[in-house]
Amino acid sequence: MQLDNPIQSLAQALAHAQYEGFPEYEYQDWEHFRNTKEDKRITKHAKHRAGDLIVYAMFPQTWSSAALGFGGIGGRAITPAYTIIIESEHGLGFCVYFGGRFAYRIEHPNDHFHGDIIHQKMANISESSKYEKV
Repeated sequence: MQLDNPIQSLAQALAHAQYEGFPEYEYQDWEHFRNTKEDKRITKHAKHRAGDLIVYAMFPQTWSSAALGFGGIGGRAITPAYTIIIESEHGLGFCVYFGGRFAYRIEHPNDHFHGDIIHQKMANISESSKYEKV
C-alpha cells in the first residue's frame, strides 16, 4: 500500500479550510478611528486567509478500507492516507481531513481529541462527536 501525495493532500486541506471549512470570523476595524480620530470601531467579518491557519498535525493513518474514515465500502482492505488537522488562529476550532478530503470540524475539542492526535489515530466521521467538550 502506498500513501497519497503529502503535498497534494495538504494543499487540498488548506484550500478547503480557508474557503469552506471554517466560518467567517469577526474583527474590529479601526478605519473610522484612523480617518476621524473618534474612538469608534466597526465590526466586520472576513474569511480566513492562509496566514490564519495552523497545520496542527499531519501524519499517516491506516484505515480498514479505501473509504478511509468516511464510512461506506472501499475497494482495498487496508488503505493508508494522511490525516491532517488544521487549527483556526481565530479560535474557531479544528478541521480534520483524511487524504486531503474534509471529514469534520471540532469547535471545542476535549482531551480525547488531543490524545488521539498524540496517538495518531483519529476517529472516523461517525465517531467524531466524542471529541466535542460537553
